[in-house]
Amino acid sequence: MIILLGFGFFVKAQTPSVRWEGGFSANHKFNNKWSLNTQLLARETFNDYGSETIKPFTDRMEIKPFLTYALFNQRKVSLGYMYRSIDPFEDYRGVEHRITQQFAFLSSIRNYRIAHRIKIEERIFKEDFILRLRYRFSYDQPLQGETLDPGEWYALLSNEFILSFSNGEEDWQNRLAFGFGKIFKSKEKLQFSLTHRYSDLLTTTTNQIIQFKSVYYFSL
Repeated sequence: MIILLGFGFFVKAQTPSVRWEGGFSANHKFNNKWSLNTQLLARETFNDYGSETIKPFTDRMEIKPFLTYALFNQRKVSLGYMYRSIDPFEDYRGVEHRITQQFAFLSSIRNYRIAHRIKIEERIFKEDFILRLRYRFSYDQPLQGETLDPGEWYALLSNEFILSFSNGEEDWQNRLAFGFGKIFKSKEKLQFSLTHRYSDLLTTTTNQIIQFKSVYYFSL
């Protein structure tokens, strides 16, 4: 149902902005409770909303360290910070500072493991402040056997709802994603995904993004 809803949005809306995001994600475990994850990402935009003219440019580069504490029963809390350079190669480039509080946990439905993630974000710009509430659920499935072992491929599916508050106004977004990845024998993994991002759901000028993403995950 969620997939059909997402593709229904795709059919109705204007020409999407197509983008690609790539990067690296490094994780370090201090002990059984504490870990630190750091991501370095960059995004390339190929066309503007509603335009079929291809004009590639780098619209962001960012670094995101996240400190995580493991609670009990596979529940985790995290505190993160992101520094984002907006349009980094332009004269009018900007900066975003983002603080994130996160709670993640797992549940099971008929032996299917579902991962849940709840986020509160404070996005700080030079002349603006945005508060965002986010909830995502996701599922991954081994493609070879019942368990995911090193050297094997897996598929993933997720959907995320985002509510933003800024200057007394609200905005709803929906992000539907699917993809696949491979875990290597060293427990590193390479993951590819395709996300349909549908924003401004409370207005008559809705926008959508089709975003490809590739990230290499490894441990230090």
